[in-house]
Amino acid sequence: MFGRDAEVDHLRDLLRSPLVRLVSLTGRGGVGKTRLAVEFAAIMVDLGVPTTVVALAGVSAADHVLGEIAPALGVTSVANADISDTVVAYLSDDDHLLVLDNFEHLLEAAPVLGELLDRCPGLRILVTTQAPLHLRSERVVAVAPFPIPSPGEDLAVLAEEPAVATYAERASAVDRHFELSAENAPAVVELCRRLEGLPLAIELAAARAVTLPAAEILRRLDDSGLDLLQRTRADAPERHHELRAAIAWTYERLSPSQQRQLRRISVFSGTFDIDAAIALDHVGGNDDSSLQVLDQLTTLVDFHLVDPIADTDPIRFVIPSSIRAFAAAELEASGEADEVRLRHRTFRACQARRVADVDGIASGTDEGLVHRLEADHDDINAVLLGALDAEAGVVALDVVGGLAVVWDARGYHRAQEVLLERALALGARQGADAARMVGALVASAELGLRHRSDLESEALVARLQQAEVLARANNDDDQLLRVLSAWMLVAPSTGDVGRAALAIGEGLQLAARPANDHWLRHIQVWAGMFAHLIGDDPRAVELGTAALDAARRHGDRATIVRAAMLLEPLRDRHPEQLAQVPSNAETLELARSVGMPFYEALLLPRLVGDTARTGDLEASARWAVDTLNMSRSMPGSTIVGFHLMALALFASARGDHDRVAHFHGVIRSRLPELERMLAADQMERFTSAVETSLAEIGTSAFDTEADLGAERSWAEGVQVALSYVQATITSVTTPDPPAAQLGTDSGAEKLTVRQLEVVRLLAHGLSNKEVAAQLKITPKSVMHHTTAIYQAIGVRGRSEATAWAFRTGVVG
Repeated sequence: MFGRDAEVDHLRDLLRSPLVRLVSLTGRGGVGKTRLAVEFAAIMVDLGVPTTVVALAGVSAADHVLGEIAPALGVTSVANADISDTVVAYLSDDDHLLVLDNFEHLLEAAPVLGELLDRCPGLRILVTTQAPLHLRSERVVAVAPFPIPSPGEDLAVLAEEPAVATYAERASAVDRHFELSAENAPAVVELCRRLEGLPLAIELAAARAVTLPAAEILRRLDDSGLDLLQRTRADAPERHHELRAAIAWTYERLSPSQQRQLRRISVFSGTFDIDAAIALDHVGGNDDSSLQVLDQLTTLVDFHLVDPIADTDPIRFVIPSSIRAFAAAELEASGEADEVRLRHRTFRACQARRVADVDGIASGTDEGLVHRLEADHDDINAVLLGALDAEAGVVALDVVGGLAVVWDARGYHRAQEVLLERALALGARQGADAARMVGALVASAELGLRHRSDLESEALVARLQQAEVLARANNDDDQLLRVLSAWMLVAPSTGDVGRAALAIGEGLQLAARPANDHWLRHIQVWAGMFAHLIGDDPRAVELGTAALDAARRHGDRATIVRAAMLLEPLRDRHPEQLAQVPSNAETLELARSVGMPFYEALLLPRLVGDTARTGDLEASARWAVDTLNMSRSMPGSTIVGFHLMALALFASARGDHDRVAHFHGVIRSRLPELERMLAADQMERFTSAVETSLAEIGTSAFDTEADLGAERSWAEGVQVALSYVQATITSVTTPDPPAAQLGTDSGAEKLTVRQLEVVRLLAHGLSNKEVAAQLKITPKSVMHHTTAIYQAIGVRGRSEATAWAFRTGVVG
């Protein structure tokens, strides 16, 4: 019963309430529902509550349920009496807790329980079931897998984590020499992560500890999969002897159409939405309606075979890895695997192509496409790998065209560059059409020049030249405008001002044609950004305001974001002309609503600097936390350098000059690269902060701290910066905001004062150990609080809880 104290307390509170008489403990097979229910029943017996536990796993039909309950209660049959009347007569007078274990295969008997509750006023029922009973009186309590332990925690803290404690307890039971240690703890933690905190899977893995310690199981898990997780136990039901059997028990509860749905969605490598599920369902002449597909998916969620992801719009789903492995094997056995994979690949390629399509992006239609592609990145990346291996050149080019948009925001790394190179080579070898080749060549040049690349800049420029030749030969204005835009965007990296100026002139002229007017406001923005970069502010204002006005007329919110980013820094020098330009905070909200993570990442450091300059250091710190959390999702991106520059401005405003020196050191080697991408006034603010700190602490101290910073990678610098900001935040110790500010439906009202304190500290990146120290409680108490918090607000872990805290106002 590791880590279930919060659930036991929650059950006790529920079943004490006169308004709650039926509680269903739901969760996937092996999550520990039975163990929790039996433990709770024992506690109720100790408290003097008459309690009966009825095991229903062996009951084969719904109409036999009462026949199993009666003998468990000690009720003997009465001649000519209905068994329900006999059970009711026994239960009608006194309080009684009835615990019914394993009800998922008997859901048709749910009305019988409703009738018992209606006729027995003192009766309360606790049911364990993988799926809800869907009775009006039912209160559902989902039993989640154990929280995933965080790597790097102290050994004493890890030993208190439920997942690790479960493994250690079971491993020591079969191997008397086992002891959790600094040497084996990382492997145990990683194994618990790979097994998704599922108690049954962890216990089955630990049962092999004598011959297969955690590190060895990890090495074999990919090859052996579910077959590795099996161990016979005389005191466990047969389906709990192996993880595959536990999943099969649930699978057999599904209808054929529901089984088919689960098999097909197993091809998704990451998360997916309803549209994706519908696309895969229409295979092999299947004509299920969208509503039918949704109903099937709802049942899979009910049985915890698919998990909805909280607060995603549109709602997204994920299949636990062990369920996916089981369903993938069933897909292979079904004979439809090839057709489903082809449909999957085609669907994802079309999705990426719509994002890569220059006309679609330029016209600003369907702004949610990029946001959805970002959410689907992992699955689409897997499709790209499959297309490259299958030498499907057209699919590969379509996919990289869309993924390039995501890579630009997340960070462009060697792995992505290799994939793009393979797609380009495959497309060229197979004679792909000009439009696809232009898109891929431009993507390669832009990404390589704007981010760090293993290719020489001359080779990347040559690709842009090749794309221009193809576009002109193909006589396609959209393709040519895409290339001309690229010449403007890469000018800070190439330093080729003359080529950019020529591209601006031709681009503005070409976009002014009636057939291309959807391009005009976009070319105006790029041209305005270039003008600001070279110091021609009047021209930047002229182009930027024209683009902003046109974007507002056309409802083109993406271009409003870009134009506002261009114009906002110029507002102080041109107040009358730019009075209607949105603030950086307003633009950030718009960028988030449209789904523009690249621009969100650029706006956040501006807000850090803006609030630091006005002296609002608390707001600056909050923006800094947002900024650095985003930095962690895009390691290696040049944008992270801008984030660290903003942290230097924050440190300067606080008078922490050693921190300014440190952050300067982290980015020092790539400062010329960053400077080329900043307007003069933006670079001046950073330079001024550095010079002030140098004067304040002296050359020797400044250089010493800067040299320490230079030894860090950008990822390490981000972590140092996050710890620094967290230490400055005062808002986490301020009084709780009134409930009205949090919103009555935010979920915050479900948390205690202490839980609110815990979730605030978690949201600011503190570890369990740091939270415990801050609140002067034990790490185990923090663990129990986090389990209760995740359950109360409906999230699966720390990152989702952090997002919830900021979104609902629990953290300002």
